[in-house]
Amino acid sequence: MFLETAADTAACFERNTSVLLESENAQPSSVYCINAVHVGATGGGTTSDCLITPGPKVLSVNYELIHTDDLPIDANPNAGGGLRIFPDKKTPNETVDRRRIRVKAQYSQMTAGIRIYFRNFDVDDPSADTAPIDANDNPSVKAGNDNRGNVDGNSSTKAGVLTAPSGSSGCQTYSSGLSCLTDSSGIATVDFVVTMQPGGGG
Repeated sequence: MFLETAADTAACFERNTSVLLESENAQPSSVYCINAVHVGATGGGTTSDCLITPGPKVLSVNYELIHTDDLPIDANPNAGGGLRIFPDKKTPNETVDRRRIRVKAQYSQMTAGIRIYFRNFDVDDPSADTAPIDANDNPSVKAGNDNRGNVDGNSSTKAGVLTAPSGSSGCQTYSSGLSCLTDSSGIATVDFVVTMQPGGGG
């Protein structure tokens, strides 16, 4: 891109000065840099500057109870940290499925219709690296996918299952998980069903 200017419109430029603006593409997505190469009758030079432009992204992921009488989601005091829920029945005969929590991703723009992709993992049990606690580890590899239980009797659901919330629209499965559209507040929501037997597998 060339920009020509004259002395009577900008005192700092000579007549017949040309300025070539070049963008630098090899930058993080939030940084945009410009090199200005200016050439005039008495010489030239180069001026560079960068502009930080934060791009759209997921700002946070939050977890909420679906059943208000569930025990609260709280900090996990065990190895590995994170959060924990109590998915078991509160009474022997109840039929409420307490394995399910709600997951909400906040997009950086309050825009509806943005597709957010969710994926869940069965990470390594950090409490041990040997049997009987965590038999699929070895000294050089700390393998995940070691939950003892699964969601529906299928070993492929050891990591839990992502589902579309009741009444939701715009959710689609993809090869590694579930995607859903943001609402007018920029929030995309899914439900997550955990296993009843976490921890290292035998």
